Amino acid sequence: MFINPTKKALSIFNQLPAVENIPQAQKIAAANPFFSWHANYFNVDRKKVVVLVNDLTYATVVLYDINAKNKKNLAEIMTEGIRVAFKLAGIPPVKIDKYFQEAGDFEISTGFNRQVSGVVTLMIQDRFPRTINSESRVQRVLMQSVQSQFFKHGQEHIFPKDELQKAIKERIVMVTPPLETEKDTTQKETSTYQIKKTWAPFQEVALPEDVDISDLSSAAYDKAGDKIEKNNELVLAEFENYLREGEQLSEKIITRHVDRAKWFINEYLMFDFLETPLAITQELDMFLADWYPRKAASSQADLRAAGSALKKFANFLYLADEISKEELADIKETIKDSVEYGMGFV
Repeated sequence: MFINPTKKALSIFNQLPAVENIPQAQKIAAANPFFSWHANYFNVDRKKVVVLVNDLTYATVVLYDINAKNKKNLAEIMTEGIRVAFKLAGIPPVKIDKYFQEAGDFEISTGFNRQVSGVVTLMIQDRFPRTINSESRVQRVLMQSVQSQFFKHGQEHIFPKDELQKAIKERIVMVTPPLETEKDTTQKETSTYQIKKTWAPFQEVALPEDVDISDLSSAAYDKAGDKIEKNNELVLAEFENYLREGEQLSEKIITRHVDRAKWFINEYLMFDFLETPLAITQELDMFLADWYPRKAASSQADLRAAGSALKKFANFLYLADEISKEELADIKETIKDSVEYGMGFV
């Protein structure tokens, strides 16, 4: 069974085996959507809430407070969550067992289906944060509510409960389509300006991976945030130099780009996540699709300008060897999609 997290959610699943060949795994998942789930998470009171959505039926699993300690048991937790989702749809236990037999063990890939990812984002933005029960790991009541709501699926509108019942009745056989070689179309962007890395390595100022921010005291939280923010100021100062000398932009445009990059790294990434600018590869979609349009954008033009500023910032990080060319290409695609989605909130 494939779990396809967003990049920001990948670390939650790092105790589970990863697929060996991502392109092939994505082809198999696309051919067998009933055995494929897209995943993301959001924070409620500094607790991570993981959302799984089935690619075929949009059946949904919501898991509260997945942290560094219990993610070691995430396979068991997800299994329980999927069983609950199936039971809520009236699926008999014997057929649920058959589903898990055919699906096989969990394997972690990466998100690839934009429509399913969009459904996950929609649920997180509009439906979930205000209805979480902090007393339960598996959010049974919330999941039951989702089962009876309709969602757009291609040109149709579907109810997850009906689709799940339909899918479980069919004989589904896992197939393995042939792998096609994918071409790397990402071209490296160059600049004559030599970036001066005056900031400390992000790994030195970031929270250790085994530290959950929900476990930090207020004093420790503030100390960690101050450390990242001071480093960010050095990043922003050099970003400004790059825009002026490398991109040769006007002072007015430079100020706007730096201000919008600052919104992202010193406001959004710091408030809930205590993340360094490297989180641009993980958190940018929710910032442009939801947070910035709702809380900061004055117009659709402002939102587009924020996307342009963060594209410049991502290119700056790439030229500074902080992110890879593949990550840069993904960021540009994320900006395009997220800005388009966020237009509905401005």
